[in-house]
Amino acid sequence: MSKYLVASGCSYTGGGGFNNIELFQLECPNINPNIFKQIYGQIEWNDSQFKKFIEPHLWPYKLAKLLNYNGSYNLASGGKGIYTSINTIYHFIFDWQKQGKDVSELEVWYQIPSYNRIEVYVNELDKHQCILTEFEDSDDNKKIFLTKFFDDDYNLLTTIHEVYKLKKYCDSLGITINIIPWDDLAFSKIGTDFMKLKSRISEYSNDINKSQFSKFWTNIIDVFYYDIDLIIDELQCIMVDDNSINNELEHKFDGFYFESKYPDITNDRHMTTIGHSEFAKTLKKIVKKDLEN
Repeated sequence: MSKYLVASGCSYTGGGGFNNIELFQLECPNINPNIFKQIYGQIEWNDSQFKKFIEPHLWPYKLAKLLNYNGSYNLASGGKGIYTSINTIYHFIFDWQKQGKDVSELEVWYQIPSYNRIEVYVNELDKHQCILTEFEDSDDNKKIFLTKFFDDDYNLLTTIHEVYKLKKYCDSLGITINIIPWDDLAFSKIGTDFMKLKSRISEYSNDINKSQFSKFWTNIIDVFYYDIDLIIDELQCIMVDDNSINNELEHKFDGFYFESKYPDITNDRHMTTIGHSEFAKTLKKIVKKDLEN
C-alpha cells in the first residue's frame, strides 16, 4: 500500500531561517535568492517557487525518503499557532477523502507550536494573525491582549485538549499520528509548565468560578473529567528521556541551529540543513525502535 507523510507545525517544520536572505545564501551558496519573491527584505514565505525549492531541505521530506514512503506534504507555516497548524491537517484529510483516496495511506506528523501563540482576528487590519506572546514588543494591541485576555495555564490546557482531539480524530480514521513537542516544558510530565498547570487544576478543581480548570459540566449526573496525565500518556509524544528532540540534538551537533553554526552572524534558532537531516534521522530511529517493540 502507498504511504504518504503529512507534516504540520510552525516555522521549525516550515523552514524558518531559510527565508532570511543572508542565511539562505550561506546554506545555498549556488542559488541566487533574487529568483524568489521578497517582502520586508526577506524571501516571501508563500512564494510557491521558494516553497518548492526549500521542501527537500526540510525534515518531513527527508524523513519520508528515509522511511521509503511514496511522498510527503509539508503543511507547516512560519509564525502560526495551534489553530492554523491543526486545521490545515483536518482540511488536508477532508480533501484527501473528497478525492476518494484512502486516508489510511496517510501518516501525520504534528510538530506542536508554542502553546502561547494565540491566533485572533484583528478588526482594524481585517486580518487573522498570530499574537506571538512569547516575544516582547511595544504593540499596544498586544499589551492590551496580554493584560486583559491572556492566561498561560489556560492556553496550555486548551492546547492539550486540541492535540488530543486531533489524535482521536486520526485514530478514528485509522491514520497513524506522531506528535512532536518543540520543548520539554509543556508536554512532559516533569516539565515546569505542565506541573504548573496541574497545580492550578488541583487548586481550582472544585471551584465553580474557575470552570476552565475544573470539571466540564454536562447534562448527566456523573461527570467524567479527563486527567491530563492520562491524556499525555495517550498522546505518546516523541521525546528523548523527557527531553525534546531538538534540545537533545542541539547539544550533539554544533551546526544544528543557525545560531550555533553562524554565531557571529545570527541568533536565529531554527534548524540548518544539517539540523533538518539530523532531526529526520533521529525520528526514524525512534519510530523504527517503536515498531520493533
